[in-house]
This record gives sequence, structure tokens and C-alpha cells, in this order.
Amino acid sequence: MKVAPGGNGDYVDLEALWKPIHQERVNTGKILGWFVYQVGSPSGSEVHHNYVVITLYPSFDALQGSYPEGIWAEVYPDMEWEDVMARTLAARDHVRGETWGRVEHIPDTPTAEPAPILQVAYMKVPDGGAGQYRELENLWKKMHAVRIAEGSMLNWGVYRLRFPSGSNT
Repeated sequence: MKVAPGGNGDYVDLEALWKPIHQERVNTGKILGWFVYQVGSPSGSEVHHNYVVITLYPSFDALQGSYPEGIWAEVYPDMEWEDVMARTLAARDHVRGETWGRVEHIPDTPTAEPAPILQVAYMKVPDGGAGQYRELENLWKKMHAVRIAEGSMLNWGVYRLRFPSGSNT
């Protein structure tokens, strides 16, 4: 998400408004989790986005129908959906969306709380090199398992891009 300069407070307040909706989605099993991260680096006016919203789904099929009908009225019976959507659209620009699928991860059971810091490294694997790349990541997996056991890392994973979307794709 791209928030205009000076709009961070309004955006954070807006996401706090959405949080109970996403919690209800978790409660009903539609999603596993929903997290908002502020991008710390890179920064400046030329960056494409300054917030990342992460939604965890139990399966690829769960992407469809993840907002149960009537959820808004159930959580906020005195608020109009259209008014909140207008505020949402005004508060930020949804510049891009990506759907990623898990390839490898540890620990087996994800943490219930989001990590306070999320580090993302994007890798470009040459054509035909996926098998070799996975072997390399399996070596790193062992090292990351030690870091997790020592408490210096909460979890680690390798994900594959399934679908891009948005205005900056």
C-alpha cells in the first residue's frame, strides 16, 4: 500500500478499524492470519509502497470467498460498508498484490503472533535451475533451524510467486 505523506496516522487508524473484520475471518477459518507491516527500507518519496498487508490462507482454494457474506454487518452493525470503503480507497493506493505459495518452511507450526520484523529476500532463479536452488535452500534450512532453536529467528520459509496483480506489476 502507498500512503501519501502525512497520511500514516489515518491509514493506521483505518487498518485498526479493519482488524476486527479480519479477526472474524480468522475465527471462521477463512484465513489463518492478517498482518500489516510498515516498510522501513527502502524509504523516501520514490518507493512504490510504504506498507505491506499480509493475509495467510489455509489453501490456494481459500482465496475465493474469504469474506463471508454479512461479515461487515455482523462486526459493525451501525456502520455503512460504502462509507468505510470510500475512506479505505482515499487513505491509500493499492499499488500491487502478489499471491505466493509455500515451498519450504520451519517450524512446522507457524507462530501465532506476527514477527515484529519481517525480512524478505527476492531471488531470481535461472531457467532450469529450480532443483539446484531448492537443494541450496535445504542447506540454508538447517542453519535457519539452529537460529530458530537459539531464539534469534522466529521462522523461515521459501515461497514461490503464483500470481502478481495491481497497478505496478
